[in-house]
Amino acid sequence: MGNKKNNIILWAQFAGYLFQVCLFVILCESGFLEHPFYIVSEETEYWIGVIAVLLTVTAIPLGLKFMTFPRIKEKAEVSEAAYLEYASIQMGLIGGTLILNTLIYYGIATGVTCGYLALISFVALLFISPKTRPSAEG
Repeated sequence: MGNKKNNIILWAQFAGYLFQVCLFVILCESGFLEHPFYIVSEETEYWIGVIAVLLTVTAIPLGLKFMTFPRIKEKAEVSEAAYLEYASIQMGLIGGTLILNTLIYYGIATGVTCGYLALISFVALLFISPKTRPSAEG
């Protein structure tokens, strides 16, 4: 029972990240929200772009590898609650970068770098989409 409930929760989180990004893109591309809606100096724009790149470059590999770390894998195999917690953290690492880069791309207009980073985060999110976990009951 817990396995099915966890899977529903994880799919809801997955859909939530995608929905937030799609909604924001539609609002900006349709002209409902002005693009860029926040104007900053060139230097600030540069540093925001650098920070976004650094966060993405660290969060995506960490997110993809997260469930294979020995301690996390051990705890997630024993407890359904721990599995849900760690899988949510894993999805948050990559989904968070997806949302952050989309907001920066449309909000501050740091060139196309954050747009590409958002696409990379989207592809990475597909690799950790919720899967049915084999049940211990057999």
